[in-house]
Amino acid sequence: MYTRFVVKMTNYCSKVFPIFRMLLLYYATAIFLLFLIEKPL
Repeated sequence: MYTRFVVKMTNYCSKVFPIFRMLLLYYATAIFLLFLIEKPL
């Protein structure tokens, strides 16, 4: 049962992590661009 749970969690993480990483990258880019735009002003 424990190994099945680990496999289930691993599959879940492998599905969710790329989406999470993409969102994180998107937010980081948005904040960086906002910072670049705000700084000269």
